[in-house]
Amino acid sequence: QFLADPITSFYKENDVPPPAANPPADPPKPTIEPIKFIAVVGMYHSGTSTMYQSIKLNEKIAAEKGIHLYTYDTGSLGFGGYPPCGISLLPDSTVDVSATMGNATAGILGHTARLFGQYGTVWGDWHGKTQTSQELLKHNPPHRNQFYYTWWKHTPPQHPVLTCFRPDTLHVIMVRHPKKWRESMKKKLYDIKYYHKDQLWVLNRRSPPGRMPSLEIRFRSLYNAWEYYMSGYLSWEAISTGKNCYAHSDGWRDSDIGKENCLGGINKIPDGKRNIVIVRYEDYVMNPKRILAEIYSFATRGLINATTDQDKFVPDGEQKIKESKKGLEKLKESNFFSVKSSHWEGATELIKMCVLLGYSCDESKEIFISDIKKG
Repeated sequence: QFLADPITSFYKENDVPPPAANPPADPPKPTIEPIKFIAVVGMYHSGTSTMYQSIKLNEKIAAEKGIHLYTYDTGSLGFGGYPPCGISLLPDSTVDVSATMGNATAGILGHTARLFGQYGTVWGDWHGKTQTSQELLKHNPPHRNQFYYTWWKHTPPQHPVLTCFRPDTLHVIMVRHPKKWRESMKKKLYDIKYYHKDQLWVLNRRSPPGRMPSLEIRFRSLYNAWEYYMSGYLSWEAISTGKNCYAHSDGWRDSDIGKENCLGGINKIPDGKRNIVIVRYEDYVMNPKRILAEIYSFATRGLINATTDQDKFVPDGEQKIKESKKGLEKLKESNFFSVKSSHWEGATELIKMCVLLGYSCDESKEIFISDIKKG
């Protein structure tokens, strides 16, 4: 009689254990891709430029450890393989989902790219106006896929193109106390303008052809814009780390430096999640070397020691940072940060965002909630 498993049957009959069958190969251990890029992003007037310059200035410290990092603050089609994905346009200025790279279409309904209007009174659409994709295609047929909307450092985190990211990139997100941020914005508005007729603040980014089409979002107030951006960044953080690092949990961040997946702690963000750290600009001003060491420790997954290697780092514009530190201390003394809730111009989510970022946004004179608790 034919035996389906003659070897096993033979040994069974002779009461001898059969040879071990070839065991299934162990599943491959998940590998976490090393970080190669550091992207500095944030709102206008949140310290993105100074942080970009400081991180870039210290790339050699990582290079001495055998890790070559490249720091940038704007998405580009031309370098390092960026952007990780791009949105291709059809002749009617809508999105060609079939030709769009990566997962950039996540969150896009139908073929029309639309921002999420939870915080603005009007949804922000991608408009095809003066320099439309139709006009561009007339000059460069038939390569429609070359027209992508890439991001720049102030692109709102809710933007559909930012649903796509690379696992070898650490996003350093700069944030700032809303009251001081608003004061700085009033001095120089950049791409945000106030329209008296509509009584709205409008973010209007008119991009060159390489970053078609333009971007427009409308806000009731500047504080409304701040909470919109912070909501997006905090969502990134919660998804990647499983928590918000500055929020009150078992302890405040300042007294709990070893928090996993947070600035000052170990980077164990799992593969497939966006590598991210949120940096409060005020922390950087108060102790720039410590913050730089913590960022590089996070980027190198501990190869650079956040404590013992601090003195190796040189922040860009040290004298200006010292002046900013004195300015912060004077503002605290003058009760600049003491604010009644009615001051926030209808930004209903702002207090919640402040708490998640550890900012004091009430009548205390302190900048951080942790300082109130210490007092």
